[in-house]
Order: sequence, then C-alpha cells, then structure tokens
Amino acid sequence: MHSYDQTQVMKSFTILVDTREQRNTRSEQRYTQFGDVPYERKTLQVGDYAYDIILPDGRHIVDQIAKSVMPLISVERKMDLSELLGCFRAKKKAQFERELQRAKDANCKLIILVENGSLDDIYEKKYRSKMSPDVVMSYLEAYRARYDVSFVFISETHAGEYIKDTLFRHMKEKVESGFFDDI
Repeated sequence: MHSYDQTQVMKSFTILVDTREQRNTRSEQRYTQFGDVPYERKTLQVGDYAYDIILPDGRHIVDQIAKSVMPLISVERKMDLSELLGCFRAKKKAQFERELQRAKDANCKLIILVENGSLDDIYEKKYRSKMSPDVVMSYLEAYRARYDVSFVFISETHAGEYIKDTLFRHMKEKVESGFFDDI
C-alpha cells in the first residue's frame, strides 16, 4: 500500500463499541475522550472496544453484514477491581475463560482494561472481595501466560484516551507493516 493510501486508510479509523457495553455517564465520558474519532456500535465476539478501517478498494476490514465481529485486537473494560475479581468466581469464571479462549483461538490480542484500580490496590487489598492478593495475582499471571492477555490499570479519567490510542497504534502498525495488503 502506498503512503497516500495508508494515510487515507488511517483517516477511516472508526472505534467499534460492543452493543452490550452499557450506555451511561461514564461511557459517554469515554466516547468524548475519543475526540474526533467516530465510533459505532457493533456486536463484538470478544471485548468491548475494537476498530474498523476502510481499505483503498473500499472494503472494510470488519464484515459489515455479519451479526458479530471477531476483531484483531479488543479492549475488554472492567469498571473496577471488584468487577474484575467477580470474573474469577464460579459461573463468571467459566464465561470469562471462554472469552479469553475465543480471543486466543482467533489470534485476537485481548487487553483487559481495569478502571480505578492498580496493582498497588491489589497488593494492599483495596477491594471488596475476600480473595487474597496472592490469589488475585496468581489469576492475573496465569491468564497472562495461558491466554496471552494483557491487564492494564487506569483511572476512568483517561480510559477513553487509552482505548483510542491503543486501537489507533495497533491499526497504524498493521497498516504500515503491510498486514492489510493481501486481505
């Protein structure tokens, strides 16, 4: 792809927001942080946020007809440590692990974004669960190793910026490396 085409493709960058991601004051704050980047709601097979672009021949990298989309990279947002830790318990654990496995099987890079929490908060047990910090860390490290998932901790104040920047940088690297040239 020529540099002019790459520039045009990058201008078509659109953030995809999963249809199951609840609309509320916090989500509207995140969408505002996307700046002038457009977003649209789509059903994602994994995660809450992904991206689409339009290639020089007019095709989208995301199937526009499919009922659900498997992205190349996705950000799964958790509103806090309590929501994340809830994924390590009973029924939610099986569902969470299926999502991690779906992403891994599809070669989708999955990032778990935890708002308003940190590793310090885990080690200092600043969360409501009875789970010990050692157990929490063992889950995080096991999931990192088993599913090649990343965990990112950030305040809600910058979550939207992080989502936009991460997805844009991933797309830019793929475009410039020629990843989409043969699609």
